[in-house]
Amino acid sequence: MKKVITFCAFALAMGGGFASAGDFFGSQSGKGIVLVQPPLEQACFSYDYLDFHYLNLDLGSSWLIGGQGFSVGISKSIGERFFLTGSYQESVYDYDWINHIVEVDQKRYRFGAGFRHTVARCFDLTFEGGAQHLDASYEQKYWDHDYDSWGYYVGPGFRAMVGKFEFFAHAFYGKHEGDMREEYLSHHTPIYDRVDDYFWRFTPGVIYHVTENVGLKVAAEYERHDTEWLFGLRVAY
Repeated sequence: MKKVITFCAFALAMGGGFASAGDFFGSQSGKGIVLVQPPLEQACFSYDYLDFHYLNLDLGSSWLIGGQGFSVGISKSIGERFFLTGSYQESVYDYDWINHIVEVDQKRYRFGAGFRHTVARCFDLTFEGGAQHLDASYEQKYWDHDYDSWGYYVGPGFRAMVGKFEFFAHAFYGKHEGDMREEYLSHHTPIYDRVDDYFWRFTPGVIYHVTENVGLKVAAEYERHDTEWLFGLRVAY
């Protein structure tokens, strides 16, 4: 045992001596070596993207039929924690106004901001809020029924990645003000509680990431009576 200890001590002493000798004689061996840090894991989620959708509307009444249209949306990251959002939607549906079919063109604008918190590499919690403007135009002879509506929404959500599939959902609470569609409808149906301005909106969806920057998207927006189905693309930039 003493021999082993003596040998180890001698080896350490010789190693230190060789290192000192190398420095003394100007040796450059060992100098210039750069410690390479392991690459950081790439984050699963981008908050810089564009959404393009075809949409189908179910407005929860046999008096409002044939709803369809398109929408585009954008998200832009601000630093590591925050992001801005916006969207434009245009749709059309038919209003069966006591045996008169009236076409209604509807435009919707949303502007908001959000906060993200990364719980795990592929799981983010989010919190978003914003404003919404709805502009509805009836056929020419019913132009006096045109209206616009303002509202707001706020609530939590999440994003989770499993392989190439991304799952997401939000639960927004908000209010519509001046949505005359609800009031007009109450004159033709017993669903008088549609006039309620306050709402919950749930937005589940899934994205299949075909490439790093392009994904196929299927999503929905559920409110108390209305359902909106979305089919399209998400493009990261």
